[in-house]
Amino acid sequence: MFSALYRFYRTRLFWVFAFALVANALALASPVFMLQVYDRVLSSRSIPTLGTLLAMALVCHLTVSLLDIACNNILASIAADFERRTGAELARILIRDTASGSGDTSAATVRDAQQVSQFISGTGLKNLLDLPWFPLFLAVIFLMSPPLGWMALVGAIVLAALAIWNRLALDRHVTAANTGTRRAGQLYDMMLRNAEAIQGLGMVGAVVTRWRAAVDHALAGQVAAGEVNARFAAAIKFCRYALQSLMLAAGAWLVIEAQSSPGIMIASTIILARVLAPIEQLVANWKSTVDTRISWARLTRTLAGARASAVRTRLPELVGDLQAEGVGMDLPQGAGVVLRQVSFRIPAGASLAVTGLSGAGKSSLMRLLAGIGAPTRGHLRLDGASLADWDDAQRTSFVGYLPQTVELLPGTVAENIARFGAATSDEVVAAARLARCHEMILRLPGGYEMQVGDRAEKLAPGQRQRIGLARALCGPVRVAVLDEPDANLDGPGEAALRECLRDLARRRVTVVFVSHRSSMIRMADRLLVLRNGSVEAFGPREAVLERLAAEAKEVRRPHPGPVAIGDAVDG
Repeated sequence: MFSALYRFYRTRLFWVFAFALVANALALASPVFMLQVYDRVLSSRSIPTLGTLLAMALVCHLTVSLLDIACNNILASIAADFERRTGAELARILIRDTASGSGDTSAATVRDAQQVSQFISGTGLKNLLDLPWFPLFLAVIFLMSPPLGWMALVGAIVLAALAIWNRLALDRHVTAANTGTRRAGQLYDMMLRNAEAIQGLGMVGAVVTRWRAAVDHALAGQVAAGEVNARFAAAIKFCRYALQSLMLAAGAWLVIEAQSSPGIMIASTIILARVLAPIEQLVANWKSTVDTRISWARLTRTLAGARASAVRTRLPELVGDLQAEGVGMDLPQGAGVVLRQVSFRIPAGASLAVTGLSGAGKSSLMRLLAGIGAPTRGHLRLDGASLADWDDAQRTSFVGYLPQTVELLPGTVAENIARFGAATSDEVVAAARLARCHEMILRLPGGYEMQVGDRAEKLAPGQRQRIGLARALCGPVRVAVLDEPDANLDGPGEAALRECLRDLARRRVTVVFVSHRSSMIRMADRLLVLRNGSVEAFGPREAVLERLAAEAKEVRRPHPGPVAIGDAVDG
């Protein structure tokens, strides 16, 4: 963890280490002041010497305070920068994985970034930075009195052994608590996503019971971890107090035996507290340290995979040739197959209508064409390049997508059409005109500046559908993937959609859309019929329609029964 942080924040962490070194060295001012007061000032009764020593000690204390402020500010800036960068990257991964239904990224991963950020800006990292300097204080004790130095060394070893024992005893409980917390968070997210179905189907009690079990598992781990940590913290505190008392007693004995001075006795006891304090603080904050280590491991795995897949060479501007080569898609955890060996090709500027019974895999195919998830088998290609090889930002600027269920985000109508990006007003209006909804938007309260609300409750389903189509067509779109664009549309709305499709054909935009209406299907050059995830028919629209009509006529043709056959023979 620290090596990775150092790679990203080398300069700032260098100054933190430098300030910590100086601050720990200057922390010796207090015991040295005590040593000089006991051994020099009291014996010489020199007021000027006392004043000089006091002034020097105060300067050292002020410098240490200023260095602590500087270290805290630097660590706070590192934490803020880390959370800002990582949080944005994790939000992208969370949206991607949630949309595709792949991976185990959840909102808990975003909380992992917050955990690491709080550890950096809080006392956790600063306590760890104090640990490397305790040999300095041990060396000072050895210089003042070797016997007291050996006593301090043995005490430090005992406390370090207790700290290690505490870690071994605590890790298992903390891991169990984190697992339970993560599971409870996932269940909570699931409950929010499916609240309507859970309420309508009377599943509230059962679902809450399952969530409660995960929370109880997490709480059991937290309670066990707290009990273990409390026992070890109490044991270490007792050892520290006992060791300081023993150190003071040993120092007094050495003074009595004329082997040491009162100043050394007091100073070594103060320095011993400085030696043992980081170890005690480490044990007291060990749960936070373990939580941070687990969070860091999860973040590293999540971000490493995302960054490796995000490196893409920018390809030439998209023309619009679209091809599927044996595309297959399985449900997660072997729950079934959605698509089987789907293959077709659409040249740039052509259009394809996709139809089939419910559950045939139409929406799954549309999602794959839009780059949401990846096929389990086979390849989807744009202009000959695999869809996975396109840079996401480049691909989404050329590929417009209208999902089956249109959701608009809080903001204005114009911002939604612009995809909350840098599209100009002219581009927004042009997309609305192309989608044949410009006049409809002008009639809305506020027009393009109307706030759609959290759930776009101010808009009718048909209005949301048409604004969603304008959003899909905003920008230099060369491929339009439209999942049931005629849903929620009345007669005039469907007529406007057909005009939009004719306009896209004139502009040589490749269009793939799902529909069940014959009037819409006849707008396409080619027709793809899916059944149970497989291609039942594909080809030029009229040829496929004729073939399907012939097959349907063959199925409906009556077959003679036994009586008719007998009558025919008698005749």
